[in-house]
Amino acid sequence: MSETLDLWIDNAIDSDIIPIMRFARVLRRDIDAVNNAIELPGATDRPKVRSTASRPSSTQCTAGQAPNC
Repeated sequence: MSETLDLWIDNAIDSDIIPIMRFARVLRRDIDAVNNAIELPGATDRPKVRSTASRPSSTQCTAGQAPNC
């Protein structure tokens, strides 16, 4: 897997597409972390995140509103 990724990164760094080139440089800089994220068991499991979309933000709350503000 890492040979394929290394080849992709090399090609991306040599590309004329600036955002891809920059992304590839960051991958190259952090290659150990990238490889660990790919190879370690459970590395791609996403933590469960509690959604706060239904709660008003503290900047939207004013005095006298419901206690969940």
